Amino acid sequence: MKSKYVPRDDTVRNILASAVAGLAGRLICHPMDTIKAQLQAGSMAGTGMSRFSVRGLYRGLGVTLVGGIPATAIYLNTYDYAKAILLEKESALSPFAVFFAAGMVAEALSCLVFVPVDVMKERMQVQGLQVGPKGVYYRNAADAVRQIAKSEGLVRGFYRGYNATLLSFGPFSALYFALYEALKPLAAQQLSRSADGSATGDSFGSNLVSSAVAGAAASWVTNPLDLAKLRLQIARVTDVQVSAEAAGLNMHSTRGMLTYVFRREGVRGLYRGAFTRIFFHAPHTAVTMVAYEEVKKLLN
Repeated sequence: MKSKYVPRDDTVRNILASAVAGLAGRLICHPMDTIKAQLQAGSMAGTGMSRFSVRGLYRGLGVTLVGGIPATAIYLNTYDYAKAILLEKESALSPFAVFFAAGMVAEALSCLVFVPVDVMKERMQVQGLQVGPKGVYYRNAADAVRQIAKSEGLVRGFYRGYNATLLSFGPFSALYFALYEALKPLAAQQLSRSADGSATGDSFGSNLVSSAVAGAAASWVTNPLDLAKLRLQIARVTDVQVSAEAAGLNMHSTRGMLTYVFRREGVRGLYRGAFTRIFFHAPHTAVTMVAYEEVKKLLN
């Protein structure tokens, strides 16, 4: 049966739209992501925020665009198809559960591409903060690939923090899409009252507002998981071993890293960079989803 939610013959259109959406979201919001990464790195990086510069704020953008655009395409299209399949089955799942589950599936698949990109991006974003002889500097994406593969191995190096990424972005995506789908008709109804009194259901304004609100809420709730993920990804093996011995914790795990941060910095430490994360995800999700929906309309 052909889905009434995602037309199966629109695959090419959706892929092109999601690629444009990924490009737009990253170009506009990458500086806030860099600031968030440096804040979350915190004491692990040693010195606090790096010196401000436009070039510094866009550090890691190249690798993000090369890998992040296909990851975004996989992410958005997987969500659409997973949602369509679950809705077609007419199961006992509530709409909230359907959108929640579809978001988890989308994140799990896109992370196969996104995690290696994220590892390089976040190391490049915080490398100006690294101190001591163990610090490593990546000149560009190609140099990052070469150094990580040589010193840490392909799988261990590029998929460092993979489980932590799933534990972070899985719940984020699930909560985001569940809230986004629930808020869209409400936003459309409220916006239409100031216009002609008829709800459009899928308007530019409703997509923008519901996506921004959902992105902000989901990013706040999952900030501790994102912080643990980032610190696992930027940690060098030797540094982690020393810290683990001192703390008596397994800092190769999300639980161990969360415990370590909580013991050293308390609840405040777990929410380090939370507001900056909101300031990144709220506009990023809004720009991405609005671009995705609007480009699909243009290509229809």
